[in-house]
Amino acid sequence: MSAADTLRQNPSSRTLAAANEPGPVAEDLGVTSPSRGNRAPIQRLLYSDRVLSRTLIGLVAAGAAALGMSTVANAEPPPAPPPPPPNVNVLTPVKPSEFAAMDGSFYSFRVADGVTCVLNRSTGGYGCSGALPAAPNGANVVSGGQIGAPGFSNAAAPIYDGLAADAKPMPAGSRISFRNVTCGFDGVVTTCQNNFDQAGFVLSPARSFILNATNPLLDRPEGTNPYFN
Repeated sequence: MSAADTLRQNPSSRTLAAANEPGPVAEDLGVTSPSRGNRAPIQRLLYSDRVLSRTLIGLVAAGAAALGMSTVANAEPPPAPPPPPPNVNVLTPVKPSEFAAMDGSFYSFRVADGVTCVLNRSTGGYGCSGALPAAPNGANVVSGGQIGAPGFSNAAAPIYDGLAADAKPMPAGSRISFRNVTCGFDGVVTTCQNNFDQAGFVLSPARSFILNATNPLLDRPEGTNPYFN
């Protein structure tokens, strides 16, 4: 029986024959397959590339972290808030008439370092003049009114010099008041403050500053309540 007759009688033999026929090799498809001996160097090269990539990623991440820490370290810290003012109401009140000047139109007194302070009985204004300790921008005057925050300024000459001759020294631990404003001297720090909105100033060798420069009753964020926020 011929081979053709065998295939016609037994189709499975045809399938086996097709499976045994040689297929296209890698060279016939234009693909070069590395020999077993050349695979190891290629695998080592790929592994080295992966290690190098991971190392570079780690170095970049470490550098970014160090830069972030340096930026945080070099950032300027916010200025410290001013200390709370002394409570002038605990000081001993003096007799105002003993500090009257200019025919009773002023109350005037002197504190440390020759600073002269006044309360104007006509206008209700108050302030201090002279070598103000640790004042901002070297100010030599601070003044205000019965309501609202006072302010520091610079004058060509002390503006209360005319009252300095009659001004008596304020005893340490004493205070004097006129209308809304009370000024006190504890022996080192001079504080003047009005009792309407708590604005005023503090003169101290450590730092001189304005008290409550922003009135919470008048200047507040929209939608807030000064009595609850």
